[in-house]
Amino acid sequence: MIGNRIKDLRDRRGWTQNHLADAAELSLRTVQRIEGQHRHSAETLMAISAALDVDARDLTEPSLAVSREQRPLWPAVEPRTAGLLAAVLGAPAACFVVVNMLKFGGGVSVPFDTLATMGSVLGTTDAFDRAGPLLMVIAPLLGLLLVIAACVRPYGCAEGRSVTFTGVELRWHPVAFTAGLVVACTSIALAIYAVLEWLPTAFRSVG
Repeated sequence: MIGNRIKDLRDRRGWTQNHLADAAELSLRTVQRIEGQHRHSAETLMAISAALDVDARDLTEPSLAVSREQRPLWPAVEPRTAGLLAAVLGAPAACFVVVNMLKFGGGVSVPFDTLATMGSVLGTTDAFDRAGPLLMVIAPLLGLLLVIAACVRPYGCAEGRSVTFTGVELRWHPVAFTAGLVVACTSIALAIYAVLEWLPTAFRSVG
């Protein structure tokens, strides 16, 4: 039905009902009505088809090819939301990298010493050490994967137990791009830091 078809196209783009209403210059109630009750006027149909960049006839009379249209191979949140979540997940690791670079690379020890003092006063140093792998490795990687999943979406047609890959949709958002870039750089910096910490130990063991 037309409401289901519109909802499917909207979900493929990662749009909310509010987003579609804004793009089509309609009220949110109108979008909710057409998706839920399949009631619409010709003007509403034309506005929604223009916003979704499809032929209005495909909304009311989908062809066989349309009925088998490719769908995202995995669900994903909107890029902006993914970027914000990635920023939260990567914040502890990014903070660790920045304060260490300031102290050991730039000679500015105040941020590092302040955090170390706060950890001692609050008694959270041991907890931070135990949670290190989660905060420094797993959380940033999860954030990066979340951004990738939201911005790079493969499409395909599922038939029975087989899936036919049909294409990739690249979705751009500055928040997602910035967060993904920061988290990726943070992960690389942490990897370099880990290698530099491990090398002296390895050489001592060999010697």
